Amino acid sequence: FLTSAAERIVRPSFAPKKVPRGNGNTPPSENGGPSPAARKRIPELKLARPRDFFNLMITPTFMQWATDATNRRATADGAGSGTGQFKDWVPFDEGEVYRFIGVLFANGLSPKPRIDYWFESPEKLPLFGSNVVSNAMKKTIASTGKTIQGVDRWLQFRRFFTLADYRENPREEQKKDPLWKVRRLIDELNKQSKDMWIPGRWVAIDEQTIGFQGASGMKLRISYKREGDGFQCDAICDRGYTFSFWFRHGPPPDLGAEFKDLELSPTAQRVIWLAKRLPNKWTRVFMDNLYNSVKLFQGLYRVEALAHGVARTNGRGLPPSIIQREETNKSNAEKLRGTTKAARLDNLPNCPAMVAASIYDTKPVHMLSTSSESVEWIVKERLVWNEKAQRKQQMKFLRLNMIDEYNNHMNSTDIA
Repeated sequence: FLTSAAERIVRPSFAPKKVPRGNGNTPPSENGGPSPAARKRIPELKLARPRDFFNLMITPTFMQWATDATNRRATADGAGSGTGQFKDWVPFDEGEVYRFIGVLFANGLSPKPRIDYWFESPEKLPLFGSNVVSNAMKKTIASTGKTIQGVDRWLQFRRFFTLADYRENPREEQKKDPLWKVRRLIDELNKQSKDMWIPGRWVAIDEQTIGFQGASGMKLRISYKREGDGFQCDAICDRGYTFSFWFRHGPPPDLGAEFKDLELSPTAQRVIWLAKRLPNKWTRVFMDNLYNSVKLFQGLYRVEALAHGVARTNGRGLPPSIIQREETNKSNAEKLRGTTKAARLDNLPNCPAMVAASIYDTKPVHMLSTSSESVEWIVKERLVWNEKAQRKQQMKFLRLNMIDEYNNHMNSTDIA
């Protein structure tokens, strides 16, 4: 299938095989939204408090476990025994842990030069002090009437707070899982994120990065993002909501023997694990060229998910018949502009609906899709400056439908 720039006006159409529409597990609407469980927890949005949303992602049950784990660690370390650095320690209650985590959130939103400034009075530090925080963090021991100052209680919290079982062997756990210290938190977030949302028809998978400038063997060198170096995961998102994620540290998820024949890369394995968590069949997953390949799309089809996105030309399985090379001569490149090629990949077992296409824009753009039901030109409009009229006016132009679908649905993770 080939059209020249002059043939674009006739809007030729190329139709791959029909893609699945779903079989009862379709989304409740085109767009995703909070699940019934989330709406039940926050029935009236205007009355909800920040902690209500916090509890959607990290449940009170988990917070109680974290409080108990912290107290067990402090006890095992000899805190509160009358000797050592923390001889006046007493067990934390769940409310204290919530408040200290609140301080961490507050310092992230409005950082102070030193964390202990949060616990100073305005009389001592007029610019940074806060009676609200310093008074809230004081701990009065009922049996003795003694008061532990907020800043001292903070030091105790930072010393003993844990999200792991102190009895685990760090060396052995590190070999099995580099993220073992926060694995329970990651599992909690993944479970709650999934339970609190029902995805719509379109989702996106892309990278998410937590910027980090300290020393860590898990920090990745990231020169192409404004966030800079840090910890990185692959995430599946719907309209800015992070539905699920998998960090790029340690081994990829085990998908089982059914995917061995595809010889998937670790990145592709993470993508399929994310797609398997989708509750609806035949959701459309949009990704950029870091991910897309014929093998990955085959794997996604096996878990009843469709995929769409731009693709690289080397090692990704694109048929040679649709690959266009970049023309370095500007005059020749302009003549090629609008050239479109497409092919249906009929020789893929158990994946009957894949199509590959390319269009020469300012340079060649290559696409792979199992969700497109046609390859055709569509008429779009945009505001452009009319020099003669000295004002902006609507102008019609043509865009390949596969490009338009990609532009409209690939940004969910960036929004998140």
